[in-house]
Amino acid sequence: MVTLYYLRRYLTFCRELFRAQPEARFSLSAEVAGFFGAVKRILEQHRPLLASRLSDRERRRVLDDLGRTGSDYRQRIYRHGFSDRKTRLTANI
Repeated sequence: MVTLYYLRRYLTFCRELFRAQPEARFSLSAEVAGFFGAVKRILEQHRPLLASRLSDRERRRVLDDLGRTGSDYRQRIYRHGFSDRKTRLTANI
């Protein structure tokens, strides 16, 4: 659950940052941009579930998917570090 709280806090921070500059373009490491993309895909995949009250099993499925994504991201960074590659994203992600 701690990881979930950190993810929520991080995504809330990013949302506020992007909302403050809606026309801005942000340069992020390719790794962080990939993590954002993975989280977005998971949330879109589970959108029908998230639109209603979740059962315990459904909640677990969503959190397991998000947890795996965060764990994969962290392990890649620990193993390989950050590359010098940058990706440009708009605030409208």
